[in-house]
Amino acid sequence: MLRRSRLVKKPGFYEKPGFFSEKPGFSSSAFSKSRASPLSTTPRFPTTDRGNGLPLSDDTVRRIALVAIVFGFLLQSGCARRVGISWPCWGVPACVEEPVSEQKIEPVIEEIAASQETASIANGTFGRLTAAECQSRAVAAAMSADLIELERSLAQALACCASRKAACAMLLTRDLLALRVAEERHAAACDALEMFYRLAEFHGRRQQLEQGIKIAQNATDRLDRLHREGLLPDVDRRLMDRQQWTLLDQQAQLVLARQQLDDQLHVLLGCAGGQVHQEYWPDIDWKLQPISIDMDSEVSNGLSNRHGLQAVRLVLNRLDTDTLPVAQGVLKSVDASTGIVTKPGPSFLRCRGFDWDELAVRNEQLMHLLATSEELAAAEIRSGLKRLEVEYTRAILADQVLASWEARRDELIKKRDITDTTWLDITKTELELLAAKSSLIERIAAVHIAEIKLRKSQGLMPIAVH
Repeated sequence: MLRRSRLVKKPGFYEKPGFFSEKPGFSSSAFSKSRASPLSTTPRFPTTDRGNGLPLSDDTVRRIALVAIVFGFLLQSGCARRVGISWPCWGVPACVEEPVSEQKIEPVIEEIAASQETASIANGTFGRLTAAECQSRAVAAAMSADLIELERSLAQALACCASRKAACAMLLTRDLLALRVAEERHAAACDALEMFYRLAEFHGRRQQLEQGIKIAQNATDRLDRLHREGLLPDVDRRLMDRQQWTLLDQQAQLVLARQQLDDQLHVLLGCAGGQVHQEYWPDIDWKLQPISIDMDSEVSNGLSNRHGLQAVRLVLNRLDTDTLPVAQGVLKSVDASTGIVTKPGPSFLRCRGFDWDELAVRNEQLMHLLATSEELAAAEIRSGLKRLEVEYTRAILADQVLASWEARRDELIKKRDITDTTWLDITKTELELLAAKSSLIERIAAVHIAEIKLRKSQGLMPIAVH
């Protein structure tokens, strides 16, 4: 009986037998040649030992066939199928909004001024967008969250196929990735809503500027006519021109900023950046409701919901010898100099009298990380609450300024026939009134944005989802 000759070790070949070492019945050089010429008739898996030209044994052929069958079975009906690895689909809605005409924006402080009906003016058609729609579409369109969701699905699939020790670490990784997905979607919703309210603010300020430009233009025309007739020789005929030019400059800056915000929001909502679309019309209530702030309750609520703090608590609660690699990875993500020291090999036994307890060290590091993170998070939440309180106070003050200018205008109109009040004084007052109304619109939007930033620091959605 012919004996199979042993393979001669090639120079530089890997010493230990492993996946890439050559074994009887399979030649790496033959395999590479068969892959290099896909159109050749050489079989993908060689049936002869190229070392001595002898055919492979039936047992080796059966093993190769069995591996191929098992691999195909796993792909078709194994762990991947049970978990369902696929691209996460959140059902992103179509980028089509309900057409709506531009609405006149009337800012109102609920306790100070009464509500007013909004009148429709057909200056253009926009795509109506509510705050709830903006949040839900931004959550569904978060691309980074979709990528992390794929990673989480892969961790789930590997956990069901791995050994007990590897499965524990993989399941913890899966849960950490789930928290990361939620954090990314939450951040996307907050960013989109902040742009939503800034866009609403720009629409409101644009309306006031357009009214001011019309008033200044009418006043300029009237001054020119009076100068031609020889009246009002002591009045600066370019007074209203300068006012109009200033307003036109502000309008140009506002139009550019508004267009940029609209395009950025279009992308955040999951629509193609180059897609032609109607400008968004943020449909919000301009009545500012009174706020009440409970500092301790808000801080406690934020500390229990922040995704980063939840992740550290999760690792602490499930820390053991099986999940040590995951804990090391978490520490490295915080600081590259932590979690890098691991227990050495057998040579470590030479260090007599040294008590190595990596589990205790990692537990202490995570406890310190959690305490420090909670302190920083609490300070951030308190700062957000203070910002919200200040912005609300500024909105009330802006409303009082607006009310004073409205009273002044009404007073001048009543005294126009009995005093020396001129139409020019009334025009100046109307321009100041429009500037005060624009300031109030800006302050109300700032209150909403401050609330969004507060919810972002707490890990909560700005608009509660039931």
